[in-house]
Parts: sequence; structure tokens; C-alpha cells
Amino acid sequence: MGRRLSIAASLSVLSLMFAGACGDSAHTLGKTGDGGKGGGSAGVGGTTSQGGAGGGGTGGSGAGVGGTSGAAGAGGAGATAGGGGAGGAAGAAGTIGSAGRGGTGGAAGTAGSAGRGGTGGMGGVIGAGGSNVIACLQVPALDRSCTTDADCFAASNIADCCGRLQYIGLHTTQQTIYTGLEQQCQATWPACTCATGPTTTDDGSQIKNGMSVGVKCQQGVCTTFVPACGGPCATGTTCFSCQIPSGQYGVCTKACTDVTSSSDCTNPALPRCQMGTSGNVDGTYCTAAGAMCNSRTTLSDCTTVVCTATEQSVKVRNPALGTTQCACVPIPAAGRCVDCTCGEPICQQYLGHCTGFALEGGLLCSLNG
Repeated sequence: MGRRLSIAASLSVLSLMFAGACGDSAHTLGKTGDGGKGGGSAGVGGTTSQGGAGGGGTGGSGAGVGGTSGAAGAGGAGATAGGGGAGGAAGAAGTIGSAGRGGTGGAAGTAGSAGRGGTGGMGGVIGAGGSNVIACLQVPALDRSCTTDADCFAASNIADCCGRLQYIGLHTTQQTIYTGLEQQCQATWPACTCATGPTTTDDGSQIKNGMSVGVKCQQGVCTTFVPACGGPCATGTTCFSCQIPSGQYGVCTKACTDVTSSSDCTNPALPRCQMGTSGNVDGTYCTAAGAMCNSRTTLSDCTTVVCTATEQSVKVRNPALGTTQCACVPIPAAGRCVDCTCGEPICQQYLGHCTGFALEGGLLCSLNG
């Protein structure tokens, strides 16, 4: 009986944490005690409860039978949340009462009305979501141990009642169990009228919907990550990726705000603060000096550059070399860029700063020197 108490108590705490942001979408899971073994008139409760129904345990409506010595304890208070077991009396909706511990002997204990007996199964959270909440909570608790990368797979799990997703590394032997739990979990979520947060991986990185997720065995634990960064990022960093002329760039780094002078990028290997929108996350992050995010073209002789109807030209001046080169960049969603307010991030892709706009030259940029 000690094991049932431990499981029920643990899930009660987790359920409160999970459902806390959802207002009245779920009621509290009551404390469950160990009841005495029910007599002939006791109703038998089910193993779980879903939705608004709780289960009556053995001894729910009948008297407990005394043991070989000592006096029997009284039966628990009736559950105000669920229906009774077969033959038991059903309680009204509300919070599950605590069940009394059956005596080890002597006279029979007093029966609780629809109380939970010690041999009753572990119940679900009462209210909207019911056992689906517990299913969501159980996924992260599945076996995540591993010896090699081949032991792992990336499992998508609903992390909160707003419907935010998280990718969790699990052992491949848990695939069938995970599939069943996640189907229950997804049945009613999102259950709250709140904004859905970004999808995350085990290392704390964000990833956009539709992108692939990597998983590897790291220090004996299956761990998910953003593939562009090659593996899980260390604590205190996050994966940032973007498209550059030579392909995709990815690095475990930190967010920044000073895109003009990069004063908040203190790592010598990642000295440049720049905007990225073409990778796993949108925002400004510290990158290598030579990375030019969101760019798919390199600078070339201006006489050979011909931009399409969906592109605009960029003219980049290099004062140190006395040369000017051009490139075509996609027209921003807000429309053709004609000033440095929108032009600065574009010029930074080419390690320069915006100096203006000209009809004959398009967006004008200048490198340092």
C-alpha cells in the first residue's frame, strides 16, 4: 500500500503545477489514504478517474473488516468528487476526501460514503482534462537513459495547458508507451485561453514548427537539440542558426541587443551582434565576425548584378580598398527598404553600416575603414 500512496501523492503535486495556469479547468487531486479491506457490501472502485468522475474504492460504502489484533480505524470521508464503485454510493462533484486507514484488528471500521479504499487504483485529476493531464505529466518521467545515440528518439510532448510543445529525448523501448500517453495528452489540449509559447528542446533552445530535431546520448541521458548547432548547447547558451552565403550557420551563443557596436557580445569568438530570421529562432544574437545572416548571395561586381522583381539591390562601399560591390537581397515583408531604419540590418549582413538610399544605387552601405 505504501507504493500507491507515493505515486498518488507525487501525481497530485505535479497535477497542481500543470493545471495551475488554467483557472478552473481542473480541480485538486485529494489526498488518498489506505482503507481497510471492504466487507461484502463495499463497492469496488476503478483504477483511474477521468473528466468529472472519481472512483469509489473498496470500503467506499461498506464497513471494513478488523484484523487479528488492535482496533480498526474509521473509514475516510466520502469523496465529494466522483461516482462510487460498483455497489458503492456516488458522491457529488467536488474535491476527493481523504480516506481513513483501516485498523489492523478488533472491531470493524466505520464505512465512508464513496470514500477511496486502500486497494483502489490511482485516480486522475478531476475536472476538464482529467487523466489527459496525468498522461502529459507522465511522458517526461519515462526512461531517458542511454548508452549510445541509437538508444534514443525525440518525443514531442505538450508542456503546458496552453499547448506549448517540448521535444524530450527518450529511450527507444519507451516508444509504444509514449505513443499511448501522448494520444491521451493531446485529446483535449490546449485547454487554456493563453498564447502558445515557442517549442523547445532539452538544452533550452527554441525551434520553429516543421524543423527537424536532433537527439543524442549525452552523459547517459537522451537529450534533444537543434541540429544546426551540432549537439546540445551548454548551460547558459542557446542555439542560434541562420542562412549565410555559404549555407547554414549555427552556434551555441547568447542573445544581445546592441546591433550597432556589439557592446554586449563579450566572447572574442562571437563578437558580432546581429539579427537572424532565417534559422531556428528570430532575434538578435552574438555571432562570429564573418557570419552574414539571412543572406544567400555574395557581393560581386555591380555591372553583373541583375535583381529580380522580388529583390532589391544593395551597394556596398569598401573605403579601405576603394572598391564598391553589389548584391541582391529579398525585399522585406514591409516593402522595399529606402532608408537606414530598415537598411541597417541588411548592411550588417555584409559587415557594413547603412549610409543611405539612392534610386540609381539602391540601398547604400559602407564598410569600416
